[in-house]
Amino acid sequence: GTTSPRATFGGWDSPLIDPIERACRRASSIDMLSAFVMQSGVSRITPMILTALARGAHVRVLAGDYLTRTHPGALHALLDIAGSAGADDESASARTSGGSLEVRVMEMQSLGAIPSFHPKAWLIHGDENSAEDAQAWVGSSNLSQAALTAGVEWNLRLSRHEDPEGFSSITAQYEALWGRAARVDRAWIMAYATRFEQNQAIPPPEEPVTARPSPRAVQREALEALARHRTNGHDRALVVLATGLGKT
Repeated sequence: GTTSPRATFGGWDSPLIDPIERACRRASSIDMLSAFVMQSGVSRITPMILTALARGAHVRVLAGDYLTRTHPGALHALLDIAGSAGADDESASARTSGGSLEVRVMEMQSLGAIPSFHPKAWLIHGDENSAEDAQAWVGSSNLSQAALTAGVEWNLRLSRHEDPEGFSSITAQYEALWGRAARVDRAWIMAYATRFEQNQAIPPPEEPVTARPSPRAVQREALEALARHRTNGHDRALVVLATGLGKT
């Protein structure tokens, strides 16, 4: 088969989805790690995942609730894949012809003082007789249509064949996160959706003012005095104005 590139950069020339889809055609297991999971991303990979499940592959998706950016609809869609694969629709695990799908979310509260959760990676185990029997893609692409295709996203491939120690390290980190993450079912998503909607209701910060402000009279006097001060060779000055007159 075609050897995977060592890196992808998105845009028009090297979307991440191309080598991912090639690798997943022969995958025995697929582990995804995405801080933010979007509905567009789940829609993009659904045919690929269903095909892998039908072939008997084991699939895990690890998302995050950091900044409540993961869309609850995307999590529902992942459970829909489980349901369409023949499992109980209320379960995060599907089994068909030996294949399985499980979804978990890393809750920030379980990370204690750690301030953020922003990783993105794919770990794909394939044909053990191939030089690319297992590979990891690590980079900037979250699970969204744009990040997997035309968006400018940098991702680097690491193979177990070329770097067994590096691959083992990534696998161990994934397992450590998976072990701490919460299992996702419909009830979990409904509770999360409440937080998601509350945060969507918060208005975004105002856009910064880009027009150069015009100083008022008292500010012009201070600016002129500072200019004279610098012209005379001084590099320190103190401006004294009453509160509200425009020192900032």
